[in-house]
Amino acid sequence: MEIFFLDVGQGTCQVIMLGQRRAIVVDCGLRNDRLVLQFLQRSGIEFLERLIVSHSHDDHIGGAVSIMGAYQPRPPSFLPVPATRTAILAVMSLKR
Repeated sequence: MEIFFLDVGQGTCQVIMLGQRRAIVVDCGLRNDRLVLQFLQRSGIEFLERLIVSHSHDDHIGGAVSIMGAYQPRPPSFLPVPATRTAILAVMSLKR
């Protein structure tokens, strides 16, 4: 197992490499959402085991759209903190 910390502008994205071309992503930024996606693709990740969002601020959830478009992780996990209904619905409504 390896853990990578990616600078996505205002925050940090954590990518946990599980082996066998699988990973978990924790938070995914806003402005540099393609950075996370490119990192996953260049690292040979074929399956995203889980996308975890620590809270619903745009700088943590914004990149979820492009990541979920390229990968089809299990439904995103939201840690038990207050979250806005709009942000959660935006991610959950993505086409699979």
